[in-house]
Amino acid sequence: MKRIGLAAILALSALLPLFAFKLMVVEDCELLSIKAADLVSFFPFKDEERIEAMPLSIDKHQLEILLESDERLLEYLFIQNSADALLVLKAFEMGGLIRCQAYYASKDTLDLECIHDSLTPKLQERDLKARLLFSLKSLFMEPSALMVFDVTIPGLKISLDGDELEIRDNMLFCPLGSGELVLEALGYERRSIGLEFTDSVIHVDNSLEKKLFERLLVSTPGIFAQMNLGDRILQSPFVLDSYSLPLHLIGSREGFLDSSMQLSQEESSIQMNFYPEAFSDIEVYKKQREGFYESFAASLALFGLRVLFTSLKSVNEDVFAPLAAFSDGLVIVSLGNLAYKLYSYWNSGFCSVV
Repeated sequence: MKRIGLAAILALSALLPLFAFKLMVVEDCELLSIKAADLVSFFPFKDEERIEAMPLSIDKHQLEILLESDERLLEYLFIQNSADALLVLKAFEMGGLIRCQAYYASKDTLDLECIHDSLTPKLQERDLKARLLFSLKSLFMEPSALMVFDVTIPGLKISLDGDELEIRDNMLFCPLGSGELVLEALGYERRSIGLEFTDSVIHVDNSLEKKLFERLLVSTPGIFAQMNLGDRILQSPFVLDSYSLPLHLIGSREGFLDSSMQLSQEESSIQMNFYPEAFSDIEVYKKQREGFYESFAASLALFGLRVLFTSLKSVNEDVFAPLAAFSDGLVIVSLGNLAYKLYSYWNSGFCSVV
């Protein structure tokens, strides 16, 4: 029986804003990590507010009956879940290969039809996933190209004719035609690729060359330290003749906590600070700092009282003279405590901040 595609349903839903197309998805494809919740996110020309993909949990026996196109079970599922269509995704190992299948049925036809069936070596799992998604696109969108990017680059930004694109799992659907892809990533040279987009799966070699920067001075004020750059260990201070981004440095010195820094932009010089091992807990530093501030505030308050009592001696010397003398003692004690708190604050790591 003729299958009714989602593309036609979406066209109708444009005239019915309140209409929501509900798609049930049976997920029996853990090998490909395709979930109902993010299935439609691979397809950019959908209206997300009008398509709802929901996972449908059924047991193995029910699935076998379902795949035999049992109309009674199909009708029950559509009525029970108030759904408009059903999509079954299967992926399993078979003779050292991975077989992937997709079945589709609408509530109008109650005919579960196989719309995809492929057999691929395990090493080509990404290709298998791309073929499956490409076969499903006719349900969701107009003819388009599926780009598969061969290289995974952290932070890769891709734009097509000036518009930034959002890639998912190194794949991206795009309209048919031609255009210029621009690839950019931190620490790599910018690259442009001219492509023709046909109704097919297009593998894109998106490899980029590392961008090298010249001369970087790395210093550790006050101490010498060993710096681990991943592929080599150097003694600070030192100068790198060339480096690439991102640059991750880890420094160590006996008696001090390890220090690390990640450089994400071009610099001519950087400083790395080290804290004593006694400063192993940031809360210790915070407490010492708060203690110093509290002691400083108390000293100011006591000094203010001393000035007040001294000025009031002329009014009633018998009362305020002893208070002024007592406040002198308190100020001296407070200053001693302030000096101790300052020393503790300084020794906890404040002195190592440059």
